[in-house]
Amino acid sequence: MAISPGRLRSSAWPLALAGILAVAGTLAEPAAPGLSTSTVRAAAPHPDAGLRARVNRPAASDEIYGYLPYWQVDAGTARRIDYRLVTTIAFFALPVRANGTLSRSSAGYRAYVSRAARAVTNAAHAHGVRVVPTFQLFDGGQLRRMRHFLHSRAAQTRFIRQAISVMIHRRADGANLDFEPMPRSLAAPFAAFIGRFGRAMHARIPRSQLVVATAALASSRLIERLAPVVDRFFIMAYDYRWSGSRIPGAVAPLSGRSLNVASTVRRYQRHAPAGKLILGVPLYGYSWPVAHTRSGIRVRVHPARWGGVRGVTYAAALRFLARHPRVRLHTVPGQGAWFRYRDAANRTMREVHFEDAGLARTKFNYAIARGLAGVGLWALGSDRGTSGVRRALLSTYVRPTREVAVRATVGRVRLVRGRIAVTGIVRIVNRGNRAERGRLHWRIVSPRGRIVARGNSVLALGVGGTLRLPVRLPAGSAIQRRAGRYRLDTFFRSDHRTWWSRSNRFWQPY
Repeated sequence: MAISPGRLRSSAWPLALAGILAVAGTLAEPAAPGLSTSTVRAAAPHPDAGLRARVNRPAASDEIYGYLPYWQVDAGTARRIDYRLVTTIAFFALPVRANGTLSRSSAGYRAYVSRAARAVTNAAHAHGVRVVPTFQLFDGGQLRRMRHFLHSRAAQTRFIRQAISVMIHRRADGANLDFEPMPRSLAAPFAAFIGRFGRAMHARIPRSQLVVATAALASSRLIERLAPVVDRFFIMAYDYRWSGSRIPGAVAPLSGRSLNVASTVRRYQRHAPAGKLILGVPLYGYSWPVAHTRSGIRVRVHPARWGGVRGVTYAAALRFLARHPRVRLHTVPGQGAWFRYRDAANRTMREVHFEDAGLARTKFNYAIARGLAGVGLWALGSDRGTSGVRRALLSTYVRPTREVAVRATVGRVRLVRGRIAVTGIVRIVNRGNRAERGRLHWRIVSPRGRIVARGNSVLALGVGGTLRLPVRLPAGSAIQRRAGRYRLDTFFRSDHRTWWSRSNRFWQPY
């Protein structure tokens, strides 16, 4: 029996260059200079009178960037979305041709300009949520279309005019660009094009946000060149195992194996500011036809003969398990969930791996601890009828329990080469249900109430995490400090919240 995956986005690229919202884009050569603002204005229409401007602020504390695929857009979409749990909705997708024109006959374009999309935009704007189009150029083989576009000033100019025109008409709050695949050799021309588009967009649409989707395996050259010209990266941190894998496994493992989400984030942070990074989280997985071999479980050779490899949404996996209570679900920390069952129709065993709510919650907190801008979801609607991911988003970003205990103790006060050094221990415990990232502050106060020394350092605490930090605090020169009873104040500050330790008084004898 097969799982019905629903209609998923897919591609044929290997590993991270594969699958549902897979890889980064493609780059070409030198860049065309930016369009003038007047050129763009001349082509831009007035906003659709039926669309309202964005007001208020989103409910979530961090960015939650959700792709909304065209096949999820219908008359009921606006009512189904919980606007507390998203800060940007990116309609997916408006295809871009090699000559720079938008494919207006495509299903993605028609969905974006539909009445259903208008209802989504108005509801989102009423809640302070950004709404943007995704401009998509997917290519393969020798990347002829991609190369033509990135080497053609005329094609880029045509695209920029058409893209900004439709954005203004639909009251877009920015744009997402998803050009795939993007080899290292095309990094320079792609980044130059992105810079040109971004300048034109920001000039015509103030406070708009430019997000570029990039692969887990994007080259360091690509990341470095894009960093100055994008507002955000959407890291497509998934498809570490994909439809073409020979061994079934976790689609987006946070840990384990040498290649995982954590290693991807660390690599991105070496080349781009953490505050520009959105961590993509997949609400899907894959179902592989498998067989036992001497080397263990392997995907069957010629899988198409055995029903093929199938994309599976989070909701579809849970529905299948609910209908088949005898199928055993396994969860592995940092890896997600998986199960195996007999596919009688295709005379094979199947192994299914998918991102579960527990792993998604862990990634939400990981993004906070790393100081990232936020997280992104591929895709909105993939968890329809379930509550796990929704609860994880609510408890992390909308209604978290935040409680941090700080305790500092003073050990010794010593004189080292004429300078006073105070040693001690600071213990911090996260008793809340979300990660915390902030600064630990300390200050030494003299008997007269004057601050004589102070300092701070950045700390991250996972859920339930404890840090025990030996500290050595410089209190200044003994010549400047009178002997007496001093005070050590310690506090931890995160997102405008502050947790204090009890003040510690100590005798300074020098």
